[in-house]
Amino acid sequence: MKHQGTKYKSFLLIMFFFTLMTFFMPSTTVQAVPSDDDVLKAAPSGMKLGNLFEYPTTYTGSKTVNNSVQVRTAGGSNPNPVDVIQMTNGDKQVSSIWGRKTNPDDSSKDYNYFDLSKEQTISGWIYVGPTYNVSGDGITLVLQNDDNGINAIGRYHKDNLLLSDDDYAASGESLGVYGSTDSQFTTTDPSQLSSSAIQNSFALEFDSFRNDSVVTGSAIDLAMGNIKDSYFDNLLDSQNTAETKGQHVAWSYPADSGTYEKTATGKDAWHHFSFTYKPDTDDSNYGYISYVYNDRENDGTVKPYRTWDKRPRDSDSPIKIDLRKFNLKDGQTKIRWGFTSSTGSPNSTPGSNDIIVEKIPSVLNVLDQSGLYDVTQGRNIKDLDHRAANPTDDDKDYTVDDGDKLAFTYNLNYSSGITGTGDIKAKIQLPQNVLYQNDDNNHIGEIDYTDDPNSKTYIDASQLSTTTNAEGDDVQTLNLDLSALSEKNTNVKVTIYGTANAPTSNTLKTTTVNPEHTSYKSDYYNNDVMSYGFMITNERLQIAADKDSETQKVKLSDDFNLTGTAKYLMSSKFNGDDLSAYGEIYDKDGNDTDLKSTWTVPVAKDSTTGDFSLNIPKETLDVGTYKIKVHLTDSNDLVSNTITYNITVTKNELIITPDKTDITVNDNKPVDLTGSYKYSDNADFQDKNVTKTYEITNANGTTHKLTQTMAHDKKIDVDLKPIAYDQSPDQTLSDYLKNPKSDNVLAEGKNVVKITVQDGTYASAETTVNINVPKLSPTITKTTSNGINVLGPTGKVHFPIDFSYGSDYTLNPNELIGVFTVDQQDPVSLKINNPTTAQNSSFDMSFDLAGNQINLPSDKNSATVTLYFTDPYGRKTNTESFNLSILSYALELDFNNYRFQTIDPKTFEAGYIKRSGDWDLNVTSYKASWVLKAEADNLDYESTQQPSNLSMAYVNKDDLATALQSNPQIAKSDKMEAQTVDISDQWNSDNGILLKTNTLPKQGDYTGTIHWNLTESL
Repeated sequence: MKHQGTKYKSFLLIMFFFTLMTFFMPSTTVQAVPSDDDVLKAAPSGMKLGNLFEYPTTYTGSKTVNNSVQVRTAGGSNPNPVDVIQMTNGDKQVSSIWGRKTNPDDSSKDYNYFDLSKEQTISGWIYVGPTYNVSGDGITLVLQNDDNGINAIGRYHKDNLLLSDDDYAASGESLGVYGSTDSQFTTTDPSQLSSSAIQNSFALEFDSFRNDSVVTGSAIDLAMGNIKDSYFDNLLDSQNTAETKGQHVAWSYPADSGTYEKTATGKDAWHHFSFTYKPDTDDSNYGYISYVYNDRENDGTVKPYRTWDKRPRDSDSPIKIDLRKFNLKDGQTKIRWGFTSSTGSPNSTPGSNDIIVEKIPSVLNVLDQSGLYDVTQGRNIKDLDHRAANPTDDDKDYTVDDGDKLAFTYNLNYSSGITGTGDIKAKIQLPQNVLYQNDDNNHIGEIDYTDDPNSKTYIDASQLSTTTNAEGDDVQTLNLDLSALSEKNTNVKVTIYGTANAPTSNTLKTTTVNPEHTSYKSDYYNNDVMSYGFMITNERLQIAADKDSETQKVKLSDDFNLTGTAKYLMSSKFNGDDLSAYGEIYDKDGNDTDLKSTWTVPVAKDSTTGDFSLNIPKETLDVGTYKIKVHLTDSNDLVSNTITYNITVTKNELIITPDKTDITVNDNKPVDLTGSYKYSDNADFQDKNVTKTYEITNANGTTHKLTQTMAHDKKIDVDLKPIAYDQSPDQTLSDYLKNPKSDNVLAEGKNVVKITVQDGTYASAETTVNINVPKLSPTITKTTSNGINVLGPTGKVHFPIDFSYGSDYTLNPNELIGVFTVDQQDPVSLKINNPTTAQNSSFDMSFDLAGNQINLPSDKNSATVTLYFTDPYGRKTNTESFNLSILSYALELDFNNYRFQTIDPKTFEAGYIKRSGDWDLNVTSYKASWVLKAEADNLDYESTQQPSNLSMAYVNKDDLATALQSNPQIAKSDKMEAQTVDISDQWNSDNGILLKTNTLPKQGDYTGTIHWNLTESL
């Protein structure tokens, strides 16, 4: 502590000195000194100050002294990124700043005060100059109940016999809180010193300069005030005892010279402190204080607990203070608090004394806590970093097992305050040697707000990023946005789940996992915590069920045993202590029955394996199906893996009898699986309903499950369909197979169907049926090498194709889906009608489609179509290609040789002879209107080639006949779209082209020629 003059501790002034001694100081290396701007730029996190503080601009007295304090808000022309209180920035300065005790907007309300009836914490960062024992002079944290309020300051006082007394705010060694007189060696009257100090106060001192030099000069100079001493930290009291012992408390100096030497960079200049007060719950006249200094790195990372500079060192021996020294009024618990500072001690270098406020209890009191819970073992794990404070703890208190499920918790609790925190940004660096992987719901953690039970949000592994911790290691990190805490939202808990993951080792090994840093940043709350340190042992207790014990069917009237073997992964020997076994019983649906069992398992000392047999007495379980989950623990709290025993308890046996146990498929139809079930003694069923479950496992391991619940019918009857049976053409095969209909379950290869019949909770039975689906490679073959003409983009496309399975396997109608690709367009899938009847060998499956069904282009005259087919089992054929010519115009006639009916002399009548058979006379056109005419002479007698009197005529629908010698029009069309007109199909037996004869011709054959004249009409 420092002041120009001498000082003594007042009985009304409670002072705890936080001062650095130069005694036995080792030699040091001079480092580069950062500038004030460098220091401010590197300022760590702190809170916004707003109007939370107040201070006088000057101190009155025999001379007026300026208060050098400045509040440098973040941003603007200031280099500091957070609000900073600059107490001094030059020589011979003194300053003070105090929490604004009443609300500036409502003086009836308290504001920024210190409440002695409640637990309070003040924390922040200080900068007290760049060099130990050269920079001056330091800072004090002061609690005071001085009647002068914000004007309270440590003063220099000197009685002058002839002149008026000197009395003014003291700089230098006073630190702005201590009083002094002009005595330089001993003090016999404590009241001289105490009356000049801040009254009714307590001070925690951050002293950067030791005042132990004796004043030199004449008595006249001293009397005139021309020189001042600098002996404040080396005074002797009236008992000739050094005041560094007498005024400082018994624990002496809490730091060493290295505390202030690390100032090569701006960020190294800042030092974190935390001051905590707790009231005595038994005696309101007393309280307890503790404080920690230099416990954090500049980025907020908390240093290892064992390195903290803290008082008291023993947490079980708190420092007791007498609250009566504050001279409180009856019922008063709230006092003023703040900071004082000064410069100007001889031989010191004047400079900046700066403060960043991190936590103020009355403004905002938020309690933070981190924790570690071993989910597998069901117990809390202690913080290994704090083990030094609990030397009698067992290793297991700090140890988890490799593979244990862990829960890391980060809890913030709003206790009180005049404001909320503002939205909080949390940066959580997660402990190493832990796997953070999504659970079945794609979560690695959750955020809970206690005051809103519906507010739970989940954390996904995709939110993890990688950052570097204070040791330079890459660690997984979460950046979370948390809602502001306030009176309405008082608590947030972040839980992160992981699995302990010890490094691979073939030998027994314990891995230490260091704490990792978490920072909370908001407008009015900034803090840093560390995750728990802990150890991971790679030893594991492993158990395995005996194969014949794992699945059992037992009678209600019989005991049964759960047997297995236990051993350690690393082959450690058992210590002879009994193992404990725990069993939990679940019903067939996985619901906890609340039936639990425990057993003691003796294992011989030094053995490496131990057998166990866990007895379940008869009638413990009712008739039904159960899963019994068992795990073991040893005396060191190692928890084994959990094994499951499947137990069915029955009165009598339920039997399933399938009609066939092996079925081979020879078509694509659903397989009808049939059979029956009953009790072996034909007893009645216990439940009114039966549950039938069919679990189908395909050859590739994919499983499907169908469940039927119905009244008992004693039947097994279910249709199992091929895997793509219900695929619609608007889905691709691959898309459909991602989520097929529930009964589309059979695939190529061996399908194992496990049938389970459940008579309520009373009995169940299982059996299996194998359904073998042949693996086939269907093929298609185009039957023409010629190109295919298409009348425009919507015209008919004929695909001449043969299909074969290459096996005696039946293809039924409408079972194929064709996939057509025109040039580079997207594929088009269509259900193909062929075959129209079932086929069990290679067959002609030629078919026609309209061009618009497969999206033929309208702006091209050619296209290439590739196609393949899939069947209900997802089998795929080879691909064939067809070259199409897309015609822009067409007009053609398709005709054959034709016959008339034979003339029977016995029934002959003069008139018209009818046609024989289908004449198949077709006109195909596209973008053309047309007229068709027919012209012919009389028929010739074939044997002589002589003309006969047989002539052909065209008879229209009105029965008007025109001889073909006249070249009559027999059909026409004005349609421009693509069409094929079957002209003969429009005729009936009495019209169209007929043969005309008036007399019975002579016996023989007659021939003739019809000249078809198809012309485009205008």
